[in-house]
Amino acid sequence: MGKQVVQQHRHGLHVFGGICLLIAGFWLPGCSDTPPATETQHRQPQSTPASLATSPAAIRFRDVTLSAGLDFNHEAGAKAGHKWYPETIGAGGGFFDYNGDGHMDMLLVNGRQWPGERQSPEPTMRLYHNRGDGTFDDVTEASGLQVPLYGMGMTAADYDNDGDPDLVVTGYEHTRLFRNDQGRFTDISEAAGLVQGDWSTAAAFVDVDRDGWLDLLVGQYVAWTPDMEANLDCTYGIPQKDYCAVTFFRGQGLRLYRNQGDGTLRDVSETSGITAPEARVLGMTIIDDNRDGWPDILVATDLTPSLFFLNQGDGTFREIGVQSGLVLDEGGIAFAGMGIDAAYVKNDDQLCVAIGNFAGQPTTLHCHAQVGETYRSDVFTEQSHRSGLTRPTLRMVTFGLFFVDADLDGWQDLFMVNGHVVNEERLRNVPYAQRPQLFRNTGNGSFTEIEPTPENGLDLRLIGRGAAYADYDRDGDLDLLLTANQGQAYLLRNDTERTGAFVRVLAQGTQSNRDGIGARLQLYYGTSEHQQTALVRTGGSYLSHSELAVTFGLPPGEPVERLEIYWPSGLVDVFHTVPLNATFVAEEGTSAAEPTVGAPTTPATPEAVNPSAIKQEALAHVQAGRAADAINAFEKVLQQVPDDYIAQQYLIELYWRRGSRELARQRLKTMSETLPDANFLLQFAFHLEDATLPELADEVYLQAAQLDPQAPEAPYRLGKRALESKRYDDALRYFEQALERRADLTDARYGLGLVYGAQGKTEQAEAAFKRLIQDAPEMAEAHTHLGALYTRTGRPQAAIDAYQQAVRLNPAYAEAHNDLGTLYAEQGDMGRAIASFQAAVKADAKSVEAHYNLAMAYGAQGDTARLIRALHETLGLDPQHREAHLNLGIGYLQQGEPFAAMAQFQALINLAPDMADAHYFLAVTAAQMGQIETMQASLQRALKQDPNHVRAHSALASLYFQQRQYDLAWQHGSRAAELGAPVQELLQALEPLRQKDG
Repeated sequence: MGKQVVQQHRHGLHVFGGICLLIAGFWLPGCSDTPPATETQHRQPQSTPASLATSPAAIRFRDVTLSAGLDFNHEAGAKAGHKWYPETIGAGGGFFDYNGDGHMDMLLVNGRQWPGERQSPEPTMRLYHNRGDGTFDDVTEASGLQVPLYGMGMTAADYDNDGDPDLVVTGYEHTRLFRNDQGRFTDISEAAGLVQGDWSTAAAFVDVDRDGWLDLLVGQYVAWTPDMEANLDCTYGIPQKDYCAVTFFRGQGLRLYRNQGDGTLRDVSETSGITAPEARVLGMTIIDDNRDGWPDILVATDLTPSLFFLNQGDGTFREIGVQSGLVLDEGGIAFAGMGIDAAYVKNDDQLCVAIGNFAGQPTTLHCHAQVGETYRSDVFTEQSHRSGLTRPTLRMVTFGLFFVDADLDGWQDLFMVNGHVVNEERLRNVPYAQRPQLFRNTGNGSFTEIEPTPENGLDLRLIGRGAAYADYDRDGDLDLLLTANQGQAYLLRNDTERTGAFVRVLAQGTQSNRDGIGARLQLYYGTSEHQQTALVRTGGSYLSHSELAVTFGLPPGEPVERLEIYWPSGLVDVFHTVPLNATFVAEEGTSAAEPTVGAPTTPATPEAVNPSAIKQEALAHVQAGRAADAINAFEKVLQQVPDDYIAQQYLIELYWRRGSRELARQRLKTMSETLPDANFLLQFAFHLEDATLPELADEVYLQAAQLDPQAPEAPYRLGKRALESKRYDDALRYFEQALERRADLTDARYGLGLVYGAQGKTEQAEAAFKRLIQDAPEMAEAHTHLGALYTRTGRPQAAIDAYQQAVRLNPAYAEAHNDLGTLYAEQGDMGRAIASFQAAVKADAKSVEAHYNLAMAYGAQGDTARLIRALHETLGLDPQHREAHLNLGIGYLQQGEPFAAMAQFQALINLAPDMADAHYFLAVTAAQMGQIETMQASLQRALKQDPNHVRAHSALASLYFQQRQYDLAWQHGSRAAELGAPVQELLQALEPLRQKDG
């Protein structure tokens, strides 16, 4: 939401000091011994909503890292102090049974030191062998994995179908494939055909073509070298270098390798349509979105829209992330995606995808849109607010993330591990080391955060990165592995008391790939045939790998009715006898029932009647600006597929732009009937706002509000739109509606305060912001607006207290520092004003207002040299800043540098020829230089722009007096006196001279 200040403290134009000079005998009025107040400028602050309160639960983990024998610490090369970007990424880890003894072993990926600073022995990844008694042995060297790499991610699966899980390790400048031969690993990366030299991150094995051989998908991050970073300025207003932002570096996209079945992998990225060259990939997970048996791919990317590749069944993929609504949050924004996972959170057919994001960006939950009693697999709607995830995750930087049934109650809970990427004092309001979070699934689509007790293993702080799960101790529940950037790894044993049973399934393919990756498992249980669904897959989380076995939790007393397995080969097994509280090895084709075989191909649709082809033609017309042709083509699509929402959306927008608004409204009504989902309409409205169709967006918001009378998002967005267009009565009504629907919606409460402030209703505005502080005490913007209200109503000390609280809550809040400095300046406390403005500049080195106000404070203290430097910095940020040019010229005059002053005033006149003060001070400069004609002409131009310019009248009166043009001198002097100038002495001198001339 774009924010506004309640009242901007604007003053008339002030210069930093008077020009109290007698130049060539001319009086220049306006001198004063009192420094004038500085002009203060404000910008609109951004809000930081509060966190939700959480309730404790009986889910318990115990930290067994040391007792299990893990002594791993991650190395990133950061000790050298370069602050190079790869040091922020961290590394993952995972579980896999490397030696086939039935116990989950553990791999922890490691980085290394930078060239020239390496020590012996070098750190390497570590493989820990599970002894079966709760402890692990380090077998890295014996297994052949003591290989120095700047590693990051991992995945493991039997890519050659020989019965041993093979290993892929990603990282800076490498993607390594280690073939497993009975527990001994060999690096076959080059022989297998993997491209080296790129920075790879996430990886997943997946049989994209269902030929029984696992293919390899590799996510790549950015193009980076130390030399590239050496030329970047990443100081952000502080003396020392910090880690650079990822936006400095170009994304490298993805690579898809097709398994040839002979141990080699062929790069088919281009031909498959899966490259996404600008994407900065950090996470990926595999789904079967429409349950057609063909694996689809979800990709989380850093500050670029996340990707959704739909498998076409012919070796190619179609990217539909934006079209499906998957990659946007409720505000229509693509976040910085890191971790990602998917699950059926309501144990029905609705698939949901969770994506971990940066601080200020909540973990988002996107679910299939509901239409009546069914779900549309081609449409995702954002559910973070209503699922309870938004507020608890806003302050977190979430990396590892996955769905897991932590208490085996039959519902997929959501776990995430968090940690910042920088550790600066100016960011202390968002901690560097952060606690992991576990959200319990309530069974109705919402989640409740589990608040860990001190003895719970989740009660820890780490710079979290990777996370994985497995039943390493074979007691049925799922244990956790957490990795930290430049820190230790943690093994958390699940000690939750179990009340029901569990079913653990290990799929073994015969016709499909041996690991059964891509198989869909559906477990039916209970007299009412409750359902749980899971996909055997790699990927998910962040740079990490969880076990391939699928664990289903069962409520007490619920018998298993059957287990259905849909294999990638097309075969379907139905097992009616499934053991409880044990691992069931489900071998493809061995169920008691007669196996059902389905062909692993997609029926072809004749091109002549293929609506997809017509839709592509319509999109081409849109790109070429052929609106009428696009409309005709989209209408043809709807004749064949009446509920195609993409065609509907395009038609609504196209009709509206062409002025056919009734046709647009009819299409909107039809779309709302075929897809009656309020969240879906909200996302469409967000797009319309971005597409500069605000009136149409409002109509869509109204439709969404009617579809879901309980949801607050639509009236909130309508209120925001009304506030931006200064329709304050409408804004007030909509914000009140939003708050009626959800009283703790802080953004709506914030908007209410802004509306009252804009209407001049000070008491109501104050009450709104005080209530907001009660609901969200850490929201610095609420304190800032209270400060503005206190200033407006003549309570300066209360205003100072409010601003001080705002900067305590958010030391990097430049606007609050700036406003606080303004108050100090108005009270004449220039020392504190300067300190506040300096803090504002440090917090936001690009703040024009802070630089300018700092300059004016220097000027008010008489420090002309520092004023000049600060004004140059202001003009470096904004070369068209009028007041900065004006005051810089005056500063040069004070320094006795008239030529430099004249250059500034001339530049200002070129920029703003209608600015009377620019002409006046050019006249002052000309007078210092003895250029009387220029002085006279400039004063006349000043009066042309502002006939009531008192100083120009006074100066002209003095000039004409010296030129013995007494009538003109009297005329301007009299006008100056009428305007309040102290020119009585001049008029007294003129009186006898006029009489004598008369």
